[in-house]
Amino acid sequence: MKSVSRIGRKTLCTTLMMTGLAAALLGCATARSPGASDLSAEQPSGSVAERLSEIAFVGMDGQIYTVDRMGRNLAPVTVPPEDGKVRYTLPTWSPDGTRLAFISLRDTGRSGAAYGIHVAEAGSTARQLFSSQTAPPIYLYWAPRNNALSFIIGDSRRQVAFYLADLRTGDLTRLDTGRPFYWDWSFNGRSIITHTGGVGGTDPGRLSLISWNDGTRLNTDIPLATAYFQSPAFSPAGTAILTAIRGAMGGSYLTVLNLDGSIRETIAPLQGIAMFSWSPTGNSIAYIDGSPSRMFGTVGTLKVQHLKAGRRLTEAPLFRAQGTRQLTVSHTNIPVFHGEPAYPPERVSAFFWSPDGRKIVYFVPNLRRDEDGGVLMLFTIFILDTEAETIRQIGTFPPAEEFARQIVPFHDQFQRSHTIWSPDSEMIVINAIAGDGNPAIFGVSASDLSPKPRLLAHGTLPFWAPRNGSR
Repeated sequence: MKSVSRIGRKTLCTTLMMTGLAAALLGCATARSPGASDLSAEQPSGSVAERLSEIAFVGMDGQIYTVDRMGRNLAPVTVPPEDGKVRYTLPTWSPDGTRLAFISLRDTGRSGAAYGIHVAEAGSTARQLFSSQTAPPIYLYWAPRNNALSFIIGDSRRQVAFYLADLRTGDLTRLDTGRPFYWDWSFNGRSIITHTGGVGGTDPGRLSLISWNDGTRLNTDIPLATAYFQSPAFSPAGTAILTAIRGAMGGSYLTVLNLDGSIRETIAPLQGIAMFSWSPTGNSIAYIDGSPSRMFGTVGTLKVQHLKAGRRLTEAPLFRAQGTRQLTVSHTNIPVFHGEPAYPPERVSAFFWSPDGRKIVYFVPNLRRDEDGGVLMLFTIFILDTEAETIRQIGTFPPAEEFARQIVPFHDQFQRSHTIWSPDSEMIVINAIAGDGNPAIFGVSASDLSPKPRLLAHGTLPFWAPRNGSR
């Protein structure tokens, strides 16, 4: 992979996401609610390929494709219309890996744009769930049972509206509003924990639990003062909620709550903004305790907390221990940038758990200037094995703009709904700038001692199907 990337490449796909995801999550949405007079976004033309491969991505032509881990079996999910004015973004796999949801954008000329949300499965025509001329979809997240899709759109009064689309009935239900807006599903699909306000918003943070019982929905606010964080997280078993709250005597703490909102356990004190996620097995919690940066979202120290039976353990030191209960990832003996100046070792900007709950891939950012004085962005990839207590440097790459600006700042929320890991935890997909200067998708082994990136396709926003379902 090429060693540098210049910041500033723009595409229609990027414009859609930056006016949606980044703007709305940071509290800048201005569009009004969808109404009956809104133009309908055009349906993807043609049928979906008979078989979908395991990695979905956005091609250079703005269409959705799938490809396998060897770069073979390229399959189109959408087909470009004759006028070429419809583009798609944010491919989002269903939990069983059989369907893809995605967002559409049609350029309507002087009248603006028409937006849509669609769902496709192999061998059939894509189905439209939502359309609007004025309210851009921002982010998609499937319900665990594959029967519904939750999403947020830009709404009136500079708010973000939270919706649920029932795939069985086609019904759309508005669940809540807020700015910014983050959420997580419980594993059984019966509850959603939401967080609005706080970081990037003008209102105090608010935690709420949305639950269903015999078809009846109940929205319950959790009366706790939230600290600085973005996305809350259900434990994999759905019995607890990970969040960050303010203490009664001051200070901020990473905290596990019971489902009734009571405090189960305080995990660790926080110095800044928290970005966190349970391991898929529920045995550990990883989190970044950091501060906002202009280019990389929240950047800070990556820490791993091992758990057992809902309690903390007194662990042996891992790399560099801060006390007996908190483990801090360090690069003391690793040449991060081959002698080049870099951020301190603690400056981690994003991480993703492997499906088996053993490994974490994380990204350390850096900025350089080229000969013309332009700003160049780089990420160095590391894989942490939490059982073997080892760190391996995978390589340094210039990120595609979509990855750097759309995924990294919101990686905590994306961990709930998307994955860059293969289901067997053996590979990751990286969205980097190729030698020809275009964004590309690379497959990288997570187990080889000296992995060589494999070019799979040109495009952006690659995500792996979460399990090897019938595709």
